Amino acid sequence: PFVFQFQTLSKEFAEFPDRFFAPLDAFLEQLPKDFQYAIEIRNREFLSPAYFEILNRHGATHCFNHWTRMPPLIDQMKAAARAGGLKASFYVARILTPIGLSYEEAVERYSPYNQIRSPLLQMREDVVRLAKRALDKQITAFIIVNNRAEGYAPMTINDIGSMIVSGSR
Repeated sequence: PFVFQFQTLSKEFAEFPDRFFAPLDAFLEQLPKDFQYAIEIRNREFLSPAYFEILNRHGATHCFNHWTRMPPLIDQMKAAARAGGLKASFYVARILTPIGLSYEEAVERYSPYNQIRSPLLQMREDVVRLAKRALDKQITAFIIVNNRAEGYAPMTINDIGSMIVSGSR
C-alpha cells in the first residue's frame, strides 16, 4: 500500500478539523482506485468518526502509528471501532518511536541499533491484537517496525512474530 504521512498540524487544524478533513477527502477522491492507501496522521484530535468515515468512503485505512505524540495503538483501534470500524481489506501499522520520546531522544537512546534496549510490552501486545484481528477478518496486516521503537527492529519483529504464532498477547 501507499502510506501518506501527514505531519502534526497546527492548533488551528486541531480546533477545526474540517480544515484537514475536507482537503483529505478531496485528495483521496483524486487517487487512482487500483491501489491500496493508508493515511498516517500525527494529531490525536483527528481520530474521530468523521476521519474514519472519509477513509471508509475511499477504501483507505488508518495507519496505526506508535509515535511520540499519538495515543497507544489500542486507543487508535478503539477510536476506529467506535466509528464503526475500518472497511478496507488491509491494515497498516508503523511502529516508530516510544510514546513521549522525541525522534532525537530515540536516536540517542537506541543507536547503534544492535540490541533491544527497552521492550515496549503494551505496544507489542497491541500489534499482536491488530494482527490477530486481521487474521480473523482474513485480511492482510502490514506492520513496519523502526529501529527507534525499541533499539533493534529485527528482534522486535521476531518477538512480535513469535507472540502471534504462539497465540499470546
